Amino acid sequence: SVNNSGTITGNTSQAALVVPTAGALSYAGYTVDNTGPTVTGSYSVAENTSSDTTLRAITLVGSDTNGPVTWSGLSGTDAASFTLSGGTLTFKSATNYEAKQSYSVNVTATDAVGNATVKALAIAVTDVNEAPTPVGTMAAQTAGVGAAYSFNTSTYFTDPDTVGTNASFRTLTYTLSSGTLPAGLSLNASTGVISGTATATAASSSYTITATDGGGLSTTQSFTLQVLNAPTVQSFTVVDTTTANGASLGK
Repeated sequence: SVNNSGTITGNTSQAALVVPTAGALSYAGYTVDNTGPTVTGSYSVAENTSSDTTLRAITLVGSDTNGPVTWSGLSGTDAASFTLSGGTLTFKSATNYEAKQSYSVNVTATDAVGNATVKALAIAVTDVNEAPTPVGTMAAQTAGVGAAYSFNTSTYFTDPDTVGTNASFRTLTYTLSSGTLPAGLSLNASTGVISGTATATAASSSYTITATDGGGLSTTQSFTLQVLNAPTVQSFTVVDTTTANGASLGK
């Protein structure tokens, strides 16, 4: 008989040698398979976001003429980040492009006749636009008529897309989405700074700032602002505390 490695085995010690006659000898061809499966080594997954928390899973790709291919032997640098079940490699926790962009593991692919291939896999995490988020709470604001005023609203927003080739994901623009600023004040859409010199008093009102990233995702913050007349000095008192001069007061 012929085993999987192509070796002919059997017991012929009791068999008499027979000289074949013409036409009595036939040959059936066979192929010896000692080659492991071919395995795809590169994969990619999109990072998770706050609105997409499904754990990422990768379907491993392997081919062999003597299939099916089975998978085992998860090992390597980042093996602890995955589970391997059948031909599916699944992350144990959410992916985050800003924290880690690539993973490296090894797997073993085995065909139906026992030939195995140990393959190093490279798994890339791709960047996904994530919405900006508010930071803290905007305090109530007061401006004075005729006095320079400035309020930097950008410090009350942040964006999780801190790295990556698409800078627009982390570039914010600012708009006033509710309320009309008092006369003399304006919002810089690029910097988020409200500045100017108010020209008239205004009662306390609520205003909403919307921060929008380059991918169109946004968040908001609200604050109140009032404009008062600047205080005027109507009188003052001068006190001389030098003993030698005595207590001299004046207005």
